Amino acid sequence: MPERTTRVLLLEDTPTDADVVKAALAQRAGEFLTTHVERLADAFRALDGGPFDVIVTDLNVPDSKGIDTFLTLHRRYPAKPIVVSTAMGDEMLAIRALRHGAQDYIVKGASDGHRLLGSVRYAIERQNLYNEALEDLTKREKVEAAMRKCGTAHLWQAMFRVMGQGGASVILYQAGDAAGGTTFDFVAATYAPADDAAFRKALAEHAALAGLFLVRDFEVDRKNETLYVEVQRSFESAIPTRVDAPCCHFTRGLFAGIANRMMDTADLTGDETSCEARGAEACTFVVRRLGSRPRSGAGRR
Repeated sequence: MPERTTRVLLLEDTPTDADVVKAALAQRAGEFLTTHVERLADAFRALDGGPFDVIVTDLNVPDSKGIDTFLTLHRRYPAKPIVVSTAMGDEMLAIRALRHGAQDYIVKGASDGHRLLGSVRYAIERQNLYNEALEDLTKREKVEAAMRKCGTAHLWQAMFRVMGQGGASVILYQAGDAAGGTTFDFVAATYAPADDAAFRKALAEHAALAGLFLVRDFEVDRKNETLYVEVQRSFESAIPTRVDAPCCHFTRGLFAGIANRMMDTADLTGDETSCEARGAEACTFVVRRLGSRPRSGAGRR
């Protein structure tokens, strides 16, 4: 008998597809307790009324369509692991959901019961790791703030005083670019990600555990050799500075270094297009080919 029951909320409006999921979860007697709803509004009522461990959701239901179904659920319940269920041929939509915080996805008609059970367990485990990292970051905020003011901030500010804005930003960028290459190697060796979506998840976990930042978005456009990134709680944006401009020079270099390794080139450069230190909701970065025109938000779909 399992030590505890995993409570699953299934949002699916097609009876046959819902039956497949429920039958797969029912194979493990006592391990899963499934609540089935057919509309997003009903999912809200269920989630607000009782505890659930994981959400399995179709993206097209009567009162919500496409990626907005996932985004609405994720924004309202950011700590809940979500497995996206998608029709065959719509995998790119599911991958978009992964980039925005979904923990896994299944393809209708192509996923057997074993795959579904593994996906649900995997989603819960990954979300728990993320939630624990976020909780640890929150608990450490006051300590980190004091350390930055006494330590890192002192070094950063000294560099800007001695070298000026231009010189210090170049040095920090170059250091970040070098660190980006080693970060790519570490993530690749430690997590062995199979594709860009898996790399994004692995990098997010590594960065959160290391206290660097929280990855909110990470989109790779290999055709146009562009990387678009959004992060929150960046260690660098929390360093006090008097410079009234984007200030995450090390971090933008870090993503340039990662992108150069991902795309096997040395011709990419990074720009910070918004910064938390300047009041933005997130620090955003666009990595692009040298000489191309920077575009805020490039890489978004």
